[in-house]
Amino acid sequence: STILQSLTAASNEMANAPIFDLSPAGTTSFSQTLASYESSIDEIENNLSSLLHSKLSSATSAEEMFKHFAKFNPLFVRPRIRSAIKHYQTELIKNVSNSVSFIQKKFLQKYEQSPAASFAELRDIPPVAGKIMWAKLMENQLNLLMEKMESVLGQGWEQQAEGRQLKKTCSELKSKLDTDQFFKAWRKNWE
Repeated sequence: STILQSLTAASNEMANAPIFDLSPAGTTSFSQTLASYESSIDEIENNLSSLLHSKLSSATSAEEMFKHFAKFNPLFVRPRIRSAIKHYQTELIKNVSNSVSFIQKKFLQKYEQSPAASFAELRDIPPVAGKIMWAKLMENQLNLLMEKMESVLGQGWEQQAEGRQLKKTCSELKSKLDTDQFFKAWRKNWE
């Protein structure tokens, strides 16, 4: 709220600057107004950087970090704000990597031993259909995580060493979650 008020005050001050007064007094007045505006913007950016830093450092999950990144995303064009998030980029990739590892563990558990199989059986869902739904759910979760990474951190997030490994792990897992394979294997058993 105070940040917004400071921004509004700085903008109003600049909007009322004597831009058409080309006399020496007008030029001096405009220069002083511009210096005051730039000083206010620097202070606002410092406050925003501090706020973003505190929110990201107190985040306990990848989802919470994504929420904060998404909220501040329009400000990432500012160099000072961008430098404030650089530190958390690696941490976010690590949190997402943990989420991907969790999905990978669910996959390694195999559908037949998963709670999803029991649930599908209770609902009279055929085993192959349940397995396809299970795989699609995990594939959608992976796609959502990758989309969030790109939308929040921008294109090229996978260029970092950790990002490259995460992208590789996701791609490998998604190839194993190919539902066509499950269906073809089921069809082959019935032929």
